[in-house]
Amino acid sequence: MIGSQPLAALPIREQPTYPPETAITLGDAIFLGLLGALLLVIATAIVTRRFVGRTHRLAVDEQRVRALMEELCPNGWRARLTLYGRGAPTPEEAPDLDEAPVQVEWAELDGDSAELVTRRLWSPTVSGALRAMVADRHLDAQLEEIERMAAGPEPDGEERQT
Repeated sequence: MIGSQPLAALPIREQPTYPPETAITLGDAIFLGLLGALLLVIATAIVTRRFVGRTHRLAVDEQRVRALMEELCPNGWRARLTLYGRGAPTPEEAPDLDEAPVQVEWAELDGDSAELVTRRLWSPTVSGALRAMVADRHLDAQLEEIERMAAGPEPDGEERQT
């Protein structure tokens, strides 16, 4: 006692226990680390596969379109794709699409690189525009065949060759 007043007792802090009650064991930590790494590898593989698969499909589509157009246009053909971004100004003839439009302008050539037919088509995707171009040329080829059949045989009596 100092003077007439007793000293106040200081509170005693409890010492932490070792190891803390919330600690995980080393085995659990290793297991959780391996599980996290495995999940990361799986997620990376899924994302990579989707990206590579989409890129591969576009390349296959392009190769298939080229082969079909070469078959449908034996004297040659030319195509130009125009991609419009969202909100970008588009020509007046562009349809109203929910997505940014893709325009394909294609021409069938004769032997001298002169254009026989020129068409402009619209689609919401590049692959859709390419498919529309092939379908359009295929329709033209069918109509040409119908016209040849309707015209009848050649004057010398032989059928026309296609």
